[in-house]
Amino acid sequence: MMKYKLFCALLVVSVTALMASCVGNVDAALDSSAPAPSYTPPPDSTTIAPLDNTTIPPTLSLRPYPVNPDKTEPNPVSHFFYTIDGDSVTITKYKWEFIMGEKDGDVVIPDKIEGKSVTSIGKNAFRGCNYLTSVKIPNSVTTIEEGAFYSCYSLVIVKMSENITSIGDNAFYGCSFLTDIAIPNGVTKIGEEAFYGAFYNSGVLQRITLPDSVTSIGKDAFAYTLIGTYPISNPYLTVTCSPNSYAHQYCVENNIQFQLTS
Repeated sequence: MMKYKLFCALLVVSVTALMASCVGNVDAALDSSAPAPSYTPPPDSTTIAPLDNTTIPPTLSLRPYPVNPDKTEPNPVSHFFYTIDGDSVTITKYKWEFIMGEKDGDVVIPDKIEGKSVTSIGKNAFRGCNYLTSVKIPNSVTTIEEGAFYSCYSLVIVKMSENITSIGDNAFYGCSFLTDIAIPNGVTKIGEEAFYGAFYNSGVLQRITLPDSVTSIGKDAFAYTLIGTYPISNPYLTVTCSPNSYAHQYCVENNIQFQLTS
């Protein structure tokens, strides 16, 4: 019984001391005269690369590079989901989640599946494919649908089909490492935000060539991207177009750098 009372007394003393310590700490925290904890914010490493490309933001120095951009052999049909409508095939999904162990970042889309022509890259077909660094689209393809390559942020090279007529909304949204792209003569429509935020992280001056056949460019098709928390117009991208063409007029009206062909 005596040991029990002694134990209880020690417990009360310990709890009381702990409570006093906590109260003291709270009082110190509330005391405006108590020194505030020191904090030095990290230096702002965000640098906007000028047009002469003498300075590249540190975050842009780790650019992805295609391993085999000259690859010509089409990827196996087993790498794709697809649908068949009559004599036409639409690629609906690239199975990158299942084959990413191979890290096949350089993709050549087949021009025929089951003996029928691949005519369309379907909605969100390559969306979020993190390993994709280059893609070759066969001449059988006439349409790149909405969000087809949305947020493929490692994508550097796109070899366009010569027979494409339309590029859908958000088709290359967020593909920030893209380099030069020549839009084939025959494309009439480029959808809204089709290249929104694209080209920026390339870290070098880049160009997209727009043919005279283009008669419709959607809202924010080549809109700015973000550096930190500040909206910045893309300083890297220059649009190459013909004088007095629809593309020329679009660049003037939207304050986009352009270079006129002779």
